[in-house]
Parts: sequence; structure tokens; C-alpha cells
Amino acid sequence: MKINIKIWAGLVMIIGVCTSCSKDPLVPVNISSQLIVNTQPISNIGQNSAATGVQITGGFASDIIDKGICWATTTKPQTSQNKQSGGAGSGLTSLNISGLTPGITYYVRGYVVTKNETIYGDQQQFTTMGYLAATLTTTSISGITQTAAQSGGNVTAMGGGTVTAKGICWNTTGTPTISNIRTNDGSGLGAYTSSITSLTPGTTYYVRAYATNQAGTTYGSQVSFTTVAIMLPSVSATSITSIAQTYAIASASTTADGGGTISAKGFCWSMVTNPTISNAHVIYGSGLGSYGSQLSTLSPGTTYYVRAYATNQAGTAYGIQISFTTSPVQLATIGSLTISTITKNSAFASCSVTADGGGTITSRGICWSTSSSPTLSNGGFFTSGTGTGTLSGTMSVLNSGVTYYARGYAINAAGTAYGPVYSFKTL
Repeated sequence: MKINIKIWAGLVMIIGVCTSCSKDPLVPVNISSQLIVNTQPISNIGQNSAATGVQITGGFASDIIDKGICWATTTKPQTSQNKQSGGAGSGLTSLNISGLTPGITYYVRGYVVTKNETIYGDQQQFTTMGYLAATLTTTSISGITQTAAQSGGNVTAMGGGTVTAKGICWNTTGTPTISNIRTNDGSGLGAYTSSITSLTPGTTYYVRAYATNQAGTTYGSQVSFTTVAIMLPSVSATSITSIAQTYAIASASTTADGGGTISAKGFCWSMVTNPTISNAHVIYGSGLGSYGSQLSTLSPGTTYYVRAYATNQAGTAYGIQISFTTSPVQLATIGSLTISTITKNSAFASCSVTADGGGTITSRGICWSTSSSPTLSNGGFFTSGTGTGTLSGTMSVLNSGVTYYARGYAINAAGTAYGPVYSFKTL
């Protein structure tokens, strides 16, 4: 009975051992100890991309679930950051990295994913190309006036960055920058038009297009132009009215300022043709518009030549010349004669020169004769000063009991004028 129990126990142990070997075979050696992951050198480095790859050798290709590369801006990148898969299996796989930022250092490792784990290869490092300057041209100048012109530019490449500002800049010395006067005509690629304003007439300006991106500000080629110079003003012909012996009224208008500022306008005149402001002249204000003024201190009976004028930065312009003749000197005007203190041989007389006729009274007095129209040539006379006003004196060397005729006289440039005749009889 004891023998049977021992035999039975031994059989149970043998059966147990056999059953254990079929259900739990030995686990094979881990393939990570047999795989080799090589990260390929970096090539074709650009601003936003680069080329690399991964090579897997050793182990069993059928156990490789995935392989590829991963990258980051920090060391020891992992697949949880950025990765590019090359699929299952072993061997060499070339891959591209994209979506990168210019001028940044990146770290890259190849990787392989097996049924049991993720294995990383050696680390490579590279720096993407930095931002490049934008590429642009400057548009030729057009529409040049005295104070404005037009230009622009065309941004044809942004250098891998973003053009945040573009326009033109200008100065009067050359090689303008954005620290000089400039426009801001938007951003990005493409052509644009710019207005150059507030310029000075007759001045040379230098212009360059500009574009700003992450690499800085770049300029197009320089172009230059000269604004239209200030021209002489335009002045109308003069109109003369109210002509007198010593003055006349002139009127005219300035119709264009030539692009400058009219600082003075008026009239100039002379007794010779083509008068200028070096001759007699009168200033009547500034700027555009109609104006009038009196031409004074003229000589009676004289022909004058007159031109309107206007002065700006370009010089003095003159209107069409006209001429006029002042009124001539008229005979003087003498008042009635008064006689008193009549004797046998004399009489006292007085009168007044009331107007000089526009001329200068060079001589005056009283003349008398037995003729009813006494003159300086047919009887006696006395002189009594010059100019206008009252004069008096004694008519002497008369004959007794004779009727005489007397009157005042005055001499100017127009001749000899006589007053009313007065008759009297000596005692």
C-alpha cells in the first residue's frame, strides 16, 4: 500500500513539470540590446526646414512598429515633442523636418519603437538659416511739381520673414533712410505708390524705397529728381484813370504767384520807356489779387510810362507797359482889381492870384494902359512877388485927367494870365 502511494506521487510531479513547459515557454532576449539607431547627419538646412534621417540595424525588422526622427529646441528631444515618422521596419529612411523658425538651434534624434520600448539614437544639432533682408525696387519719379512728386516701390521677396512696414524715404543730401522724412504704405509683398509732399521748389531730392522685416530695414536703389523751380509772377497791364497835372490813379492785378510768395507788388514809372523798380515806384501790399495806387509827384503836361510789377523768390515781373500824359499847366487865375488913393499922377491898386493853374507863378503884378485891354507890352506895370495870394502896389507916372484901364497879371509855364479889367480916371 505504501509503495503505491509513492508511485502515484511521482507520477503527479512528472505530469506537473510537463504541463508547465508547454504553457510558459522561455521569454526571448530583449531586442533593444540588438538594435542600433543611427541619426543621420543634417543637410539642406534652410530657414524653415532641414533634411536628415534614421538608420536601424540589428534585431528583428518584424518587431519594429515605427521609426523616425524627433526634434526640439532643447536637448534630448522625444517623440512627445516633434517627430516625423518613417514607418515600420528597419533600414535607412530619409526624412525632412519642416515648420522651423529661422535662426534657431534645433536638436534631433532618430528613434525606433518596438513591441517593448522606444529607443533613441545619437543626437544631432543644427541652426536654421537666419532671416534675410527683404528684396525690393524703387519706382521711378513721376508727377513732379514745385512742391510734390510721386514714387513708390515693389517688395518682391520678404527674406523668409514678415514685412511689417514699407514705403519711401527722401532727403536733399543723398542716401536717405527712415530717419529722414518717409511714408508708410502698408506691409507684406507687392507694389505700392507713395506721395512725396511738402517739397521746396527748385530743389533736388533723393528717394529710396524701404521695407522692414525681422532682419531689419532694407532699401531699394536711389533715384533723384528736382522740383519745378519758382517762376516769375504774372501781372496784368496797368489801367490809368483820374489823370491830373501832378498825379494819376493806376490799377492792376497779380494773377499768378509762380509757385512762390509775392512779397511786394505795385507800380513803377518813368519819362523813358520800360520803367523798373529802380525808377520811381510805389509798393501796394503783397500776394495775389487786384490793387490800385496813386502815382504822385508828377509834372504837368508830361508823358509817363508805367508798368505794374510783382516780386517773388524768382525775381520781379512786369506787366505790359502803358503811357499817359499828365494834364498841362493852365493859366493862373487872378481876382478883380481894387483901386484906391487916386491922384493926378498915381493910383494904388491891389488884387489876388487865386490859382496857379498847376504851374509855378514866377512873376505877378498889375499892368495898366489907356487901351481897354492893358498888357505888359502896351502900357505900364509893376511886379509884386511870385506865387498865389494878394498883391498890391502904386501905379505911377500917370497923366492927369486921363482914363486908364488896369488889371492884375500872373506868369506861369502856361503863359501870362490877366484878371478882369478895371477903369479909373486920374484927377
